[in-house]
Amino acid sequence: MNKTIEEQFAFARAVRDPSVKYGADTAETRQRLGVYQQLVLSNITQFVDSAFPVLKSFIREEQWQSILRHFVIHHRCDSPYFVDISKAFLEYLHDNHAITASLPAFARDLAHYEWLEIDIATRQNSYPVTVNLNTAHRFTLSPLAEVVSYNYAVHQISAEHAGTDLAANPHHYCVYRDEDDEVQFSVLTPASALLLGVLAEAEQPLTETLILHHLESLVEPAAISRLKPYIASTLHAFCEKKIVFMC
Repeated sequence: MNKTIEEQFAFARAVRDPSVKYGADTAETRQRLGVYQQLVLSNITQFVDSAFPVLKSFIREEQWQSILRHFVIHHRCDSPYFVDISKAFLEYLHDNHAITASLPAFARDLAHYEWLEIDIATRQNSYPVTVNLNTAHRFTLSPLAEVVSYNYAVHQISAEHAGTDLAANPHHYCVYRDEDDEVQFSVLTPASALLLGVLAEAEQPLTETLILHHLESLVEPAAISRLKPYIASTLHAFCEKKIVFMC
């Protein structure tokens, strides 16, 4: 590593961590470095605060600021884009069990849900080419939709309703972007979550017959008998919401 790169790394470490010594130990150096340190922390704090407002509301301000400082100092961010700060913070929470152990039990689920809303809102994908619904026979999940499951009813968690009861069964959701570019969510039954999950895993659009074939490999025959009459109507209902497309 040449001296220029070493100098850049040393400066970056000092900007992230005020305890790191950098340059001449003079009042002027400390003052100038302090400007950069404050700018970096303030900007990252602003993005994290706006990305996770509900999670933040459950954490004491002093603890929240301590978490953000630890994040800035210790987490390695691989993207130079501001929009990716929320994803980096989510990864930080996932990787630091000592941090999340002091947070509400639903913190990871809630953080992922709040991040996913941003991810869906900023995706650059476009809808698949629309087709004649009377002649199309294959189905595909919208690239602007994501199927997720959580242990907590994250859509109900707020300052007024903590929603801390651990569900006996996971809560299933589809978070998606509608025709007006608004992020929406749909609470799914286990059956509809399984159906959308098949489309999410598929490498190409599937016919209703192939969807049924995949479902048969996942659930008991008795369950298939109950699901089969509703597959077509469920798929068309998701098509109306632009969660699923026919092609």
